[in-house]
Amino acid sequence: ARQHRLEREEVELNHVVREAVELLAYPLREANVETRLALTPDLPTLWADPNQLHQVVVNLITNAHQAMREHPAPRRLSVATRSDPARGRVVLEVADTGPGIPPEIQGRIFEPFFTTKATGQGTGLGLSLCLGIIEGHGGTIGVESLPRGGAVFRIELPVNAPPATETEAAAVDTEPPLRGKAILVVADEP
Repeated sequence: ARQHRLEREEVELNHVVREAVELLAYPLREANVETRLALTPDLPTLWADPNQLHQVVVNLITNAHQAMREHPAPRRLSVATRSDPARGRVVLEVADTGPGIPPEIQGRIFEPFFTTKATGQGTGLGLSLCLGIIEGHGGTIGVESLPRGGAVFRIELPVNAPPATETEAAAVDTEPPLRGKAILVVADEP
């Protein structure tokens, strides 16, 4: 929930994935989760916030790990990247061999505060934050539950060039700033 200033730079997605997997390697090994990486070499560089992308990958791997903890072996986590040059996209897939996601809740898993975890074990914010980060980068995130069990989260990010320099960007930005807007907050708790 801590606010972080958006800092976009050239990012190698494979590097972000390797860092996230390395960070979570110990708990995955302790749970007997076999981790497989299928990272396409020479992916196009993304113009993105590396910290936010790292947060997304860590969250998806952590969710997969938690889904597989109570599931019988073999437990496998697969993380793959590939390029889709025809559409100008880079694709990231995180797949697990857990129980999968029941069809009746697949449409809700990206909603804020929606969780299937026991009380006190999850906030229901992880996937909604992932959705916000990916959409903020102009991408998409979706999930598929596999018939044999397990789930695949698929992220597609656009390959964008770095923006023009500040002087060029200032010349293009002719819209006046928005003023006098209101924000409505609705909560179901007193």
